[in-house]
Amino acid sequence: MPLFSQTEVLNLKLGCIPLPHLKMLAQNLHISNFGTATEIIKRILRSQPNEKIIDEFIKEKYTERIQERRSVIPDEDLKKELLKVKTFS
Repeated sequence: MPLFSQTEVLNLKLGCIPLPHLKMLAQNLHISNFGTATEIIKRILRSQPNEKIIDEFIKEKYTERIQERRSVIPDEDLKKELLKVKTFS
C-alpha cells in the first residue's frame, strides 16, 4: 500500500512549482491561470491531468535552470571551486 495517493503526490509536485511557472502550466493544460498558487493547483487537480505531462513540464523547467547556471559557471569550474572547500557544516 503506497504511503501517498496519486493525487497527494501530484499536489506535492505542483506545490513545488513557482507561481509564474504554475500559471504557464495551467495555460498549457487549458485551465484558468488566474488567482493564487493554491487556487491554480486546485483547478489543475480537479481536471485530473496526465501526471506525465506534469513531470515533463517540471523536467523542462529544471533543465532550463541547469542551462542558465552553466552559462554563469561551467561544470568543470564549479567542480574546481567545490574541491577547494575544506569543511562543510
